Amino acid sequence: NNTDPCFLTACEKDRVDIAISLSLLVGIIMLCMSFLKLGFITLFLSDALVSGYTAAAAFTVFVTQIRFLFGLDAGEAAVSSGVGTTPRRVVRFCELIFTGQVNGA
Repeated sequence: NNTDPCFLTACEKDRVDIAISLSLLVGIIMLCMSFLKLGFITLFLSDALVSGYTAAAAFTVFVTQIRFLFGLDAGEAAVSSGVGTTPRRVVRFCELIFTGQVNGA
């Protein structure tokens, strides 16, 4: 249990490497699409699809960051990953908040 905030395990380092590689790949694809003038493809995406995707992304970011806002311990907020993780996190956080188990409350 290293207390250094910059300490990463091997698995976490792999995740960081994958995130960096994926971001670079998406950036290259976007540049290629802009050079080939493929922006017209976005005309085929409905406004409801784009706004729904944006709202879902914002909700996911909010749910993953709420534990820091309320000072929840990682152990209290831990939920297994997989399908349905976000709704389970919301329910668990609400339980912790309403039962007064939030740190600093």
